[in-house]
Amino acid sequence: MRFQKLVQNLVIPTGIALWLVALGFGFHRLAAYSLRPGETPAVIVTDWPAGLPIERSSGPPTLIVTLHPECPCSKATLTELQRIAASTPSLRLYAVFETYDALPEEIHGSALWRQATAIQGLNAMIDAEGKIAAQLGNKTSGEVRLFSSQGTLLFSGGITASRGHSGENPASDAVIALASGSSTTPQLHVPTFGCVLDR
Repeated sequence: MRFQKLVQNLVIPTGIALWLVALGFGFHRLAAYSLRPGETPAVIVTDWPAGLPIERSSGPPTLIVTLHPECPCSKATLTELQRIAASTPSLRLYAVFETYDALPEEIHGSALWRQATAIQGLNAMIDAEGKIAAQLGNKTSGEVRLFSSQGTLLFSGGITASRGHSGENPASDAVIALASGSSTTPQLHVPTFGCVLDR
């Protein structure tokens, strides 16, 4: 009886301790993943790419974001893009969906496509085999390029603070400032938190 009580006194606290350790490890892994950015391009395209099948604005800046149609992190990117669009209504916006193995009709029916097309003034388009992403040098879903009317790169990177988390952050604030003209300092090395754009 005494042995049984001793076992109970040891097993329950030990089990709780092991559970807490496992829980802490899981939270640590989750936090590490959410704060791990995508691959940074080896070379950043600093001028509007020749032959890019998007019309550059001669007035307000042009923002292009490339998206993987199945990336759950990109929902937060589009939420931030909605905030940017509301703050800078003259901004030219393009959301470029990479097709890869997906059929265009599958992308048109996706939640991300519906979220993108609900943003006022945004032009959503499909990029067969990721050609536009390659021209821009984008490697991660949610990667943004903001160009001036002269074709100079003003911003390069992501507009969320971590994977799948929307809300005000320095990156999206920088885009708003650059797009509205209240800042003239380019931001070219901002981390992007999202899924890999397959090639």
